[in-house]
Amino acid sequence: MEIDNYYEFTIKPGTELPIPTKRGFEFVGWYDNPAFSGSSITTVSKDTAAAIFYTKWGSAERLVVSFDTGTEPVLVYPVFRFERETVKKPTVPVRDGFTFLGWYSDEDKTVKFDFDTKITEDITIYAKWEEATASDE
Repeated sequence: MEIDNYYEFTIKPGTELPIPTKRGFEFVGWYDNPAFSGSSITTVSKDTAAAIFYTKWGSAERLVVSFDTGTEPVLVYPVFRFERETVKKPTVPVRDGFTFLGWYSDEDKTVKFDFDTKITEDITIYAKWEEATASDE
């Protein structure tokens, strides 16, 4: 059996077990056996105080974040994230004759996208452009 992220620590009866995180996985529960049989354990009791606990993980759904630049020659490749992760702001795209105004969360480009937003579903982020004037170029 492969042991992943083995930790050893002492806890007292009545202690609520923490909810760990692991990128790409969802926490299913703590168990007192490596087969993950029976009910999961949330709080340490007198009976389980000197036990070994096993963390059961399930696969997390991979979400797609697409960037719509509104034009074919300007591409920003999609990225993949897991639920509750944020997405990094891509490099500012360049389009001849236009000024890039930012990334928006709606197709009408009225709500700026907040890159601190935790992703919970597949999304598309839209680029907003303004035609450049002679003084902008």
